[in-house]
Amino acid sequence: MEVHEVRLRLKAELDTLEARAGRLTRHLRREDEALPDDWEERGASLSNDEVIEALDLKTRERIDAINGAIKRIDDGSWGECMQCGADIPAARILAVPTARLCIKCAGKQARG
Repeated sequence: MEVHEVRLRLKAELDTLEARAGRLTRHLRREDEALPDDWEERGASLSNDEVIEALDLKTRERIDAINGAIKRIDDGSWGECMQCGADIPAARILAVPTARLCIKCAGKQARG
């Protein structure tokens, strides 16, 4: 797979995620539907908002990761470990195009 193909795949995912983020934001702002008048339904709706907020956070984190990968592709640093500067193995970077660290540095970071 060529870098250009990876960039296209990331851009397509980014477009999907940005659309999702917009829908989640509209939901949380109650732009499409007001809170129900019934207190029980309102409580359920507000409880559901916690799930929506978590989805929104994960969506935005993924958007940031993809934007970072696209930026690294564009500036030529994609596939280079941001911590030690070593090349990230092709199998890893193709499997996880948003990877910023080589396996060794990722392991160190995970261990704290």
